[in-house]
Amino acid sequence: MQPAAGSSAANEMRLPVLAGDDPFAVADAYRRAALSGATMSAYRTDWSHFADRCAVAAHRPLPADPDVVGAYLAHLGRAGSSASTLGRRLAAINKVHQWAGLPRPGVNPAVTLVMEGFRRSDERPVRRMAPLLLADLTRMLSALDTDSSPQGALGRRDRVLLLFGWALACRRGELTALRITDVTPTAGGLAIRIRRSKTDQRGRGLTKGLPCGRTPLTCPVCAYCDWRRLSDAADRRGRVGVLAALERHATSTDHDHDLPADDDLDADRPVLRGVRAGGHLTGAVTGHAVNLVVKRRLPDDLDPARFGAHSLRAGFITEAARRGATGREIRRQTGQSSDRVVEIYIRENDPLAGNAVTAVGL
Repeated sequence: MQPAAGSSAANEMRLPVLAGDDPFAVADAYRRAALSGATMSAYRTDWSHFADRCAVAAHRPLPADPDVVGAYLAHLGRAGSSASTLGRRLAAINKVHQWAGLPRPGVNPAVTLVMEGFRRSDERPVRRMAPLLLADLTRMLSALDTDSSPQGALGRRDRVLLLFGWALACRRGELTALRITDVTPTAGGLAIRIRRSKTDQRGRGLTKGLPCGRTPLTCPVCAYCDWRRLSDAADRRGRVGVLAALERHATSTDHDHDLPADDDLDADRPVLRGVRAGGHLTGAVTGHAVNLVVKRRLPDDLDPARFGAHSLRAGFITEAARRGATGREIRRQTGQSSDRVVEIYIRENDPLAGNAVTAVGL
């Protein structure tokens, strides 16, 4: 609550005030900026679900009685929700109480014991996306239509999406957030700046390297340069520019690492953009769109239900481990904080890799 003008509380704060800014509104904006938009949206959805259930049962959601929260979680579990769903709902309840300056009900034994008991009794395996291995990625790239007009525009966008997502081992939110200014040519490839990630909410940033590929088909640099020319043409001349770019730059069998010269186009444009029918380019793609691209481009012998956006990241980790990369080398590209997380991917997706059972001579 904002103190009344002239009150001792307001005078004691001595906040620096910019012209035209309400310091309390600015402070509120900073509090909201502490979390990503996606996290805020998830909290809002989960809190609304809890508040609606409380309204039906005539319970007060804030402050919530820990017994009520425990009963709510038990109801979700009996209704078939997973442990991750329960954890997410509880995180939202705790966060709203924290924002209100109230004790978090999630630390009360009436709630923690419910969560522990549910996790012990929930026998469903954790569902993970299957890794997309290099051989299958190559098949997907080979099948893309990158030359016809105007369908080739979508093929070229999907080519750079798949190669960047796989070789950068990106989460889909990191991939969709990439801007032209985040991509810098460097010796032997590209330097890509990831501004913010799930494990870097403060935006310290991480620079990842993308080397030139061994073949033009699997070369992320070729794919980016090709797509960048088309994207620039779209910003200058719209659909006409896209069609002209497709006609001039049919996909080559040779490496092509020539980027357009710096010009007056906005450097903060998204790298990955939507492509409408007819070759019109739109704004940044969504994480959901990345998921759909992976599923839609799979070879016919792979089940789309087992693959998604995260298959790109999981596929890179699995393939790198098979080829002898160390945990440190893998983490340098994935941005993970410890080998323990990398080991989970390898154990789940390639259980015989680095396993003593392969050395005992059965």
